[in-house]
Amino acid sequence: MATWLENAVSTVLGLASTTNAPSSNYASLNPNLIANFTQCDKDGAPIDGGASFKAAVKEGSVEQSFNWASPFENMSAESEKMSLMGLAQTGGIADLSQALGLIGESSEEKNSDNKFQAFSDAVEGRSGITKLNSTQVYSGHSPLKVSMTLIFRAWQDPQSEVAAPYQALLKMAYPAELAETALHSASDAVKNSDESGGMSDVAKNVGYATFFPSLAPKYVKLSYKGETYPPMVIESISKPLDAPYSPMGDIFLEVQVSLQSLRSMDFADISKMSTTAASSTISSAINESTKLFKSNTNSYDESLFKGTSVFD
Repeated sequence: MATWLENAVSTVLGLASTTNAPSSNYASLNPNLIANFTQCDKDGAPIDGGASFKAAVKEGSVEQSFNWASPFENMSAESEKMSLMGLAQTGGIADLSQALGLIGESSEEKNSDNKFQAFSDAVEGRSGITKLNSTQVYSGHSPLKVSMTLIFRAWQDPQSEVAAPYQALLKMAYPAELAETALHSASDAVKNSDESGGMSDVAKNVGYATFFPSLAPKYVKLSYKGETYPPMVIESISKPLDAPYSPMGDIFLEVQVSLQSLRSMDFADISKMSTTAASSTISSAINESTKLFKSNTNSYDESLFKGTSVFD
């Protein structure tokens, strides 16, 4: 009983357990309102020894754009013969025939003139555009985009409360290592190869180092307001140069960060992401309390409460 009750109270009051990730001192701010960033692999599993930090969020937003196209937009007579069809729709095709001398004085030519005029009158004011031309077809969507302003502030130690979490953010965004040249990296691979492995291992290491000499940034897992986002990449970081400063370092920073999910998501991914810990914990607490009430109340009888009213 104590376990689920403590979990429920901790979640509701914001007393969830904390980690040793660098963070500012946000006093009594609910932990669910503090964003948690952790380096992870492509599946979202934390990396051993990876960087992590926490920060309060200001002006955050989630953006998702969807791409729809109209493949039948130009599938009409107007798009194929625009000038001719436009002339017919305005009733000028018969006048054009006469002006060009296509209609003579013979009875057959006059009969042709009448057909031109009848056709012009019939199509005047009409259009070849249908609903099919504007029908939208789904053509994919971009990855999820998250933009937010992170707040770092120092109460006692600017180094541990501002500099440390900001450095952790930079470590997540930057490549761990960029090789000077591919040949330089290959040379290092030869030196570091284990001679006991033979030439095959040396060749393998040299091949990897030649074509992929640098170490790309790791992915980032973001948890905020009970939601855990899929692996993301950091697109941009903006730090103000005029932030309040002390001899020990910056004492207050508002850092703008833009992230995108590693890949596009479907509704199943969104459903998994939006299942909050708070709702599940509170629901569990309610269920446990109901079971406890029923099991400990021997005289409890639902029929006693049916049809009763204070006005009876």
